Amino acid sequence: MKMRWMVGAAAVLFAAAGCGRKTSGPQVEAALKPERIEIQVAAAETRQVDRIINVTGSLHPDETVNVSSEVAGRVASIHVDFGQQVRAGDVIAELDKR
Repeated sequence: MKMRWMVGAAAVLFAAAGCGRKTSGPQVEAALKPERIEIQVAAAETRQVDRIINVTGSLHPDETVNVSSEVAGRVASIHVDFGQQVRAGDVIAELDKR
C-alpha cells in the first residue's frame, strides 16, 4: 500500500515538474526514497509436528460415509487416515481376531 502511494506521489511530482513548476531536488529524492522496514530472520529447521489438534466444538465434514461391519468385534487396527481416498475393496480396518 505504501509503495503504491509513493509511486503515485512520484508521478504527481514528475508531472508537476514537466508543467513548468520547479521543485527542488531534495524534495523529489525524499519522496522517492523507500521507507526502511525492520525484519527478523531465522534459520529453517526440520522438526516433528504432531497430527493432533485440541479444540472444543464439533466438526461437520463436506461429505460423510457410514461404515459398518458385517460381524461384531473390536477394531484392532485402522489402515487409512482422515481424508485419504479409498477404492472399493481396500482394507480400511481390521477386527480383533479373538
